[in-house]
Amino acid sequence: MKIKFNIMHMDLNIAEKFLLLAQHPEKGKYKISSIHVQYGLVGAIFLDLSLKKAITLNGKLVKANADFNPKSLEYNAHRVIFKAIHNSEKDRNLKQWIRRLSGKATKRKREFQQGMRKKNLIRIEHKKFLFIKYLVCYLRDKRTYKSLVYHLKNITLYKKEKNEKELSLLGLIQACQMQRILSQDHSELKIIRKELKGIAKDERVSQTVDATIRQIQAAIMIAVATSTAATAASR
Repeated sequence: MKIKFNIMHMDLNIAEKFLLLAQHPEKGKYKISSIHVQYGLVGAIFLDLSLKKAITLNGKLVKANADFNPKSLEYNAHRVIFKAIHNSEKDRNLKQWIRRLSGKATKRKREFQQGMRKKNLIRIEHKKFLFIKYLVCYLRDKRTYKSLVYHLKNITLYKKEKNEKELSLLGLIQACQMQRILSQDHSELKIIRKELKGIAKDERVSQTVDATIRQIQAAIMIAVATSTAATAASR
């Protein structure tokens, strides 16, 4: 199926693209688990900060760039995490920061959802069950969604040259096991999975981006294992 290319997705940041890809195209839910959304979004924010040169790795420790102006960041979620790193009295590695900040991922997610609503990417419906209020998001701009999926599938499947932002997003897709969003075809998936596994070896991937992707994978594995153990114990 030929999809008309829409360049709007090129202006979105990693966090917006991650949530857009994770959104079910027809239903008001995500196509990946809540754990993958939680850690994937925090990782996406770190990737955005890395691409903006707001943070770097000094050995294993995350360092905020003292000369970086957080006012240049579009979302408050980015600014909050940057300031948390910048103002921290204790140096922490990436794994520690991801675990520390994942607890407020839901709040961060809502900030991005509101921003994506203003860009007409999604629509938000306010629901209520008994006394509990909650939000349900639906994909609104299917053209941008399909164009983004098509673009990522095309550059991966046909091994086209990728920039660091594209490599970062593809690494995040691999870390959060989102490969099937790009294709459902078995033969295509085999190629896509192989390509995504090799992203870390690409010389254009910075140390911070590579480490972020690896730590997201590690954090998700631990979270899934913990959740599985807790479920088994409750039975």
